[in-house]
Parts: sequence; structure tokens; C-alpha cells
Amino acid sequence: MENIRRLDLNLLVVFDAIMRRRNVSRAAADLGLTQSTISNSLKRLRDSLGDPLFVRESHGVAPTPFAERLIPHVRSSLDELNRGLMQTRTFEPATVQRMFNIIMTDIAEAVILPRVLDMCRASAPGVAIRALNLSIDDTPEALKSGEADIAIGFLPEFSGRFYQRFLFDTDYVCIAAAGNPIAKGRFTLEKYLSARHAIPELQGTGHSVVQQTLERQGIELKVGARVPHFLSIPFVVAASDLIATIPKAFGTTLGASPTIRMLPHPLDLPRVEIRLLWHERFHAEPANRWLREQLVTVFKTVKWA
Repeated sequence: MENIRRLDLNLLVVFDAIMRRRNVSRAAADLGLTQSTISNSLKRLRDSLGDPLFVRESHGVAPTPFAERLIPHVRSSLDELNRGLMQTRTFEPATVQRMFNIIMTDIAEAVILPRVLDMCRASAPGVAIRALNLSIDDTPEALKSGEADIAIGFLPEFSGRFYQRFLFDTDYVCIAAAGNPIAKGRFTLEKYLSARHAIPELQGTGHSVVQQTLERQGIELKVGARVPHFLSIPFVVAASDLIATIPKAFGTTLGASPTIRMLPHPLDLPRVEIRLLWHERFHAEPANRWLREQLVTVFKTVKWA
């Protein structure tokens, strides 16, 4: 063990090259080093191992019995290390079996998750997705620890070593039941203010811009229902006289529903940017990088009509 602690493992690469070429100058050329550097490395290796390793011959060098016994172990170790480096630096989506943990809201599950799964079905059939619904406060630590690979959503600028990347943006619309009289004709601000609303009580999401806009304009809505999640909103609206404000991207996923009508929003609300967020620990990690690039590519093609 003491010998291993004192041994510069780079010297084993030199040892292997000399064994292959049986010539110090040729080994130096193979490694892109000078002959004096190789000679110095060989001297250090001899001192560490307590054996001459090679003796001079007319056309090069010949290994000692100790060197011949050692070389199979050295080559096996170098090959194993090389395989390990290659495996940790590459990601083969077509053959990998991998579960990605992605932090997203319930609305992201409806808007984003289907597209992620469709992407994986074609190019990475062994990839699975686990959706995590974590609070904004818990998100940074989950990304740093590796509990989550990436987060998707309307995300604040976290302090610390995080990266963000734009995915897509969307504006807001209103939805109402198809049979709701308020959905007939032009949808005006007056209609919007007279209606009762279904309100999602979500913290730390893009929906906060709606409440902030209402507060700035001194508008207080008539609340008919408060629910903890976005996904129940269409069902509440479809079965009542309530209306709701939702991201247009979510409304688009509802498709041509016979029970819901999507209406232009009468307020000038800011568009919400949906971004990717990840920790610097995983910035260069091949699997994480592949996932980020695939997501960006997929959503560049999406038009929220």
C-alpha cells in the first residue's frame, strides 16, 4: 500500500508505452513527450518500484522478469480506468435505462410532460420520467443534491450556482363553460369583472403575475372557488358558472373540448417565461446535458395557437 501511495500513476502509462515499443525514443514519440521526459519518468518508476524494469539492448530495451509479471496488471488497470472514463463521459439515449426526476407543477405535467414522453418514445425508449412537485423553497437543495435532475417552470433567479435556460413563453386566457352565457359574444372587461372566478392557490409559480396585476389596478375579483391545483380548474369551470384565468399553453392542451371555451383575456397580463433550471454540479454531466438539449429542441417547434 505504501508503494501505491508514493507512485505517480501517470508513470504507468510510460511503463506501458515502453513495454509495447521496447524502445524509449519510440515510446516518447507515441506519447508526444521528449526522450528526456520519458527517461526521467522511467527513473522515478524504478525508484518507486525498486526494480530496473528494463535493460539496454542493441536496438532498444528488454523488460526484467518483474516488469513482465507486472505489465498484465498495469494494462488491465489502465483499460478498466479508460472504460470507466468513457462510460461516465458518454450518454447513449437509444440504449440507456434511466429515470429522470424533473421538478414541475401540476400544470407542467399537463403541458410539458406529454411532449417530454413523446420525445423519449422516439429517441430514448429506455428513459422514464418522474414528476416531482416541490415548493420553490425546496427546489434548490433538491437540484444540488441530485434528488432532482432539472426543474421546469416559472422560476425565480436562485442565488448560488444555478443555470437557467429559456424553454418557451405563453400569455394568459380565460376559460368558461361552453354553455355559460358569459362566453357568448365579445368577452369584455366588464364581463370579466362581473363573473365569479375559480382561483388556483399556487405559491411561487407564474400565476403570481395575475394577482400582482390585479392588485396594481385595484381589482378585486368575485371568488366562487379556491383550489390547490391548476388541473382541477377546467372541471370546476365546465360544471359551473365560474370562469378562470389560465396560461394559454394549458388552454391549448385542452384542445377542442365541447365543454370549455377559451376566451381572449381582457387584461394586459405579462407573458410568462417557462425555463429550465439546473445546478452547476450537473452542468457537464452527459445525461443532464442531453435532457436539456432535447427539451429546448422540442419546445422550439411548439406554437401555442
